Amino acid sequence: MGFKIQLLPTAKRDLLCIAEYLMQFYENTYPKFISMLDRNMASIEIMPYLGMVYEDFRRLVMDDYLVFYQVDEDKNIIFVARILHGSQDIQNRLSE
Repeated sequence: MGFKIQLLPTAKRDLLCIAEYLMQFYENTYPKFISMLDRNMASIEIMPYLGMVYEDFRRLVMDDYLVFYQVDEDKNIIFVARILHGSQDIQNRLSE
């Protein structure tokens, strides 16, 4: 049985910020981003350990973006904590 994805509030805020930015500056890129996100979420539902270990998270590279998540094997849930652009200060953003 596959895992379920649960976006934590921080990841939801990240997605909102990404959407606002892309819609303002790169409107045609937004649907491509969502499609890429959907494909990558489907991949980690099936293969939750696909991402490399990064501190307390697993990190999945998604073009210019990084998805930070944790796997709860007991509940079969993947908790997505952050979705950040790779150019950001990752250490500081993860501690927010």
